[in-house]
Amino acid sequence: MADFDNTNSGAMFRNDKQGVDKRPDWRGSINIDGKEYWISCWDKDTHKGPVRSLKVEAKQGKGEAPAKKPVASSGRSNPGGGFGDDFEDSIPF
Repeated sequence: MADFDNTNSGAMFRNDKQGVDKRPDWRGSINIDGKEYWISCWDKDTHKGPVRSLKVEAKQGKGEAPAKKPVASSGRSNPGGGFGDDFEDSIPF
């Protein structure tokens, strides 16, 4: 039997929410360009009708720290720390 190529495919299964509404209705995994991701899906009712809302998160390797979101930089240094690069010090008082 030939090996199955699961690149760019995935599957979701109904999730047992156990009384917690914020948990996704569906959970699974997906492979995109050879990288593995978790996929979550919520069934929602909107004014336009039923909708499925999706969230995709990269799978973490064992002992691997979660990826940090990039911080917008104004190009200025922040030697004093505190508020980060996006703090504007142009307030006149």
